[in-house]
Formats: sequence, structure tokens, C-alpha cells
Amino acid sequence: MKKNTREDFSREKERKEIRKRMFEQSIHLNNRTNSFLIVNSILIAGIQLNKQSTLTLLILIVGLVLAIIWLLDSVQSRLIKKELSIHYHKDDNEVDKLVENKKFCKGLRPTDIFTLWVPIIFLVVWIILIFIVIFQIK
Repeated sequence: MKKNTREDFSREKERKEIRKRMFEQSIHLNNRTNSFLIVNSILIAGIQLNKQSTLTLLILIVGLVLAIIWLLDSVQSRLIKKELSIHYHKDDNEVDKLVENKKFCKGLRPTDIFTLWVPIIFLVVWIILIFIVIFQIK
């Protein structure tokens, strides 16, 4: 039986800190996603209630800018989480690495879907709506 050394305790403490940071990052990411979804919903409602094409175009441009910010923020958070995960798993044994490598959707979790794909969808929708409004004005 292997004795626990000071390095083992230090590594375990470091892994707990990394897990804590990953959890905090996920919470911040989810909170920001909720905020962006609420703001985008309000903007979409503003488009539906508005009858002036210039104001509609302004709302669409604001929505586009917010979608870009949302996407950049989400990508940054994903990169941070990925680096933390790599550091967390660097000392995994071979069995853990084998299991992780054989997962069907490794690295793709529901949080990732909401924080990466939804901003991209909103970005595309805002761009399409801007073109529709511009062509209706002309």
C-alpha cells in the first residue's frame, strides 16, 4: 500500500481548488447566459411592439452587439474551464484517461450548448433580421 506523501496532499488540495474554480466559472457562465437571454427576449418583444423601421433597426443593432459580446464572453469562459480541466486531469491514471477519451460527447455538456450554440443562433438571427429590415426600408 502506498503511503500518502506531502506532494499527494498538496496535489489533492490543488485539485479541490481547481474544482472550486471550475464550479464558480460554471455558475458565472450560467448567470451571464440568463442575463443575456432576458435582455434578448426584451429586445425581441421591442421589435414586435415597434412600428417604426428606424427604431426597429436600432434595436436589431443593439441585439447584434449584445450577441457578439455574449459569444465572446462565452468563448472566454469555455477556454478558462478547458484549461482548468486539463490541469485538473493531468495526473489521472490510465483508466480514467481511457474512460474520458471514449465518451461519446466528451467536453460537450448542456452548459456548453447553452453558452456556445445559443449565442451563435442569436447572432445569426440578429443578422438575418437586420437584412430583412434593411430590405423592407428600401
